[in-house]
Amino acid sequence: MRTSSVFAVLATSALAYGQNVIQVAVGGAGGAPTFTPNNFNATNGTIVQFQFTGAPGNHTVTQSSFASPCEPVAGGFDSGWVAVPATPALNPAPEWNITINNDQTPIWFYCKQLNPAKGTPHCNLGMVGVINVGAKNFAAWTASAAAATTVGQAEGGLGGAAATATAPPFIPSGAVLVTGPTATDGGSNSQSGALPNGDNSSSGAPSQQTQQPADGGSNSSSGAPSQPTKGSARATGVNSALLFLATLLVMHSLRF
Repeated sequence: MRTSSVFAVLATSALAYGQNVIQVAVGGAGGAPTFTPNNFNATNGTIVQFQFTGAPGNHTVTQSSFASPCEPVAGGFDSGWVAVPATPALNPAPEWNITINNDQTPIWFYCKQLNPAKGTPHCNLGMVGVINVGAKNFAAWTASAAAATTVGQAEGGLGGAAATATAPPFIPSGAVLVTGPTATDGGSNSQSGALPNGDNSSSGAPSQQTQQPADGGSNSSSGAPSQPTKGSARATGVNSALLFLATLLVMHSLRF
């Protein structure tokens, strides 16, 4: 009976470890303002893993709506600002996970970056995306985003409509997580190794700020979206649990 219980726990842990994951690249080569892919489907329970790989870059993943593509939706999710330096390349990259809990409802999102140094907000440049678009017209929605006259800066949280997050983004050494309202910042056009907020440090513990740094990336939004990449979510805790439970099972077997 006790052996069966151990096997049941192991099976449950293995199922969680194998949960479906879709990876989305936040930012493109040279800091291009893109989500790749930016239009895909995900079933309930799927983890959508936003990987902040665009360097240099400073982006958010903020939930919006079909009616207002560049405005945060009330009660929607928001990653906060994740600033990535041009060099050195971060491995692993910062990442943020949301879990789909209503795959019958479209989940719209955008980047809040106002891009003061170059003049055009990322949402207007096409840094928008949708999960489970359904019958809605994605092309018309992106055109609406390009024509938006304001880009909302209100800060959301972990909860969201049809999808939720359980933790802030994972921030490795060299990147910066910024929370709080936006601030006036002239930014810099530099493509050097400096972080987008002007901090040249790329070593030591990751920092957290309460003010939006300017984006250091390019205005380019070229390149076709790629297909979703499916893999395994980070499961260090699950791996440890599996190893521990397997050890218990072996010890139990040796006793009998």
